[in-house]
Amino acid sequence: MQFKTKICGVTSLQDARAAIELGADAIGLNFYRSSRRFVNPELAREISRDIQPGKALRVGVFVNMPVDELLETVKRVGLDVVQFHGDETTDMIEPIGLPVIRAIRLGEQASTEKEIRQWSELGVEAILLDADAGSEYGGTGRTIDWQKAGQISCECPLILAGGLTPDNVGRAISEARPDAVDVASGVERQGGGKDPGLMRRFIRNAREAFG
Repeated sequence: MQFKTKICGVTSLQDARAAIELGADAIGLNFYRSSRRFVNPELAREISRDIQPGKALRVGVFVNMPVDELLETVKRVGLDVVQFHGDETTDMIEPIGLPVIRAIRLGEQASTEKEIRQWSELGVEAILLDADAGSEYGGTGRTIDWQKAGQISCECPLILAGGLTPDNVGRAISEARPDAVDVASGVERQGGGKDPGLMRRFIRNAREAFG
């Protein structure tokens, strides 16, 4: 699994098409019902079927969903990757049968690296480093400390998230040195939905920073 830019929290077919046309390597479909970016499986399936094979990865974002329900959603929608963004445990990796991204909140370096090792040693595909949002599960727009993120040791690919925008993604990549970046709120218009202009700038600036 290799990608550089992921547009997460896509909630419409129009936004998915725009993100892919603008060069996004992956799109995230959020199945957490308490999120304002929740997308029901029927619409997610329509979006998934519209994506041409190999054009972009279809990543399902899950928060504390029972394994049986998660597997049914994966099958029904047609996902390429599963992202754990809640309190999932490592024993959930094997039943999935797909590459797994694990979201981890950036905290004290030693404890963060310990958690990363626990997941990477058991075969997780990548780690998504996000802001500590308390009781919330991502998508808050909170920015993490990029220099602190750059000091984190991770043997598997590291995806940087948390408060990224078209204006700061270049600096974030320079300081944190991630393998990929993930954005949701930073490319949204007021009232919700993705803004094509912001997505275009984000993807362009990220690509330039990655070189």
